[in-house]
Amino acid sequence: YTRGTNLNFRTTVGPITAFDTKNRTLDGIVDIQGTGNRVTLAVKARSELPLKDTLAIIDYLNDGMLDCLACATPPQVTAEGRLAVDPEHLQESCLTGQVAFAEGKFFAIPLKNVTFDYAYRGDRVDFPALAATGRDGGSISGTAQIRLPEQANPDGSFALDLRYDHGSLAELADVLAIDFGEKFGRVDGRVKLSAPMCVDPYPGLNGSGSIRITDGRLAQMKLFAVLMTAQFYETPSGINDFFIFIR
Repeated sequence: YTRGTNLNFRTTVGPITAFDTKNRTLDGIVDIQGTGNRVTLAVKARSELPLKDTLAIIDYLNDGMLDCLACATPPQVTAEGRLAVDPEHLQESCLTGQVAFAEGKFFAIPLKNVTFDYAYRGDRVDFPALAATGRDGGSISGTAQIRLPEQANPDGSFALDLRYDHGSLAELADVLAIDFGEKFGRVDGRVKLSAPMCVDPYPGLNGSGSIRITDGRLAQMKLFAVLMTAQFYETPSGINDFFIFIR
């Protein structure tokens, strides 16, 4: 229904439930409000459609920013909040929700049981709770932040802080595309990365991290009863130094 005048109006669509050809659901309500020359869009929705289709419907993060995330199984997506239609009022936008799916890939890295909360406020998107299971059962958790581009600052940025606990050396080696023969052992580690979102982010890449491998075998060198720690050191131009300690 619609009520109000040309300058001050409110249009509500829903509650509505829809199904695609594979019987996946999309339900929710959309409330469009206009006051003077200011228009805002309020959304409360739950979707089982492919992630790309859901983002296109709510017109949110659908500019290729999340192309690094591929869902092999239908995701569960929730969204609730308010979006400013006019870019001049971007800081008034606030949208929160959660994405969850059973199997997928992040930058071609296989993951299972993926869940992450998100909060879109103004010119940035926070991911305060990321969780997933690696291919071999390791636990992945952490946080991330994306700062969206503005006219005054054409390049946005991203920051990532991840932990990898009780993972496998074989999985880590495959992720890093390293082939050094036998790969056995348990891996615990942490990595922090930040960089601009541009065509060539490497010159502005900064990062630090550590990797600990226990009860393992690296190539033909047994690591039983020893501890190998790999330490990354942060430099202005990125991760350039890599040290290994055996204790």
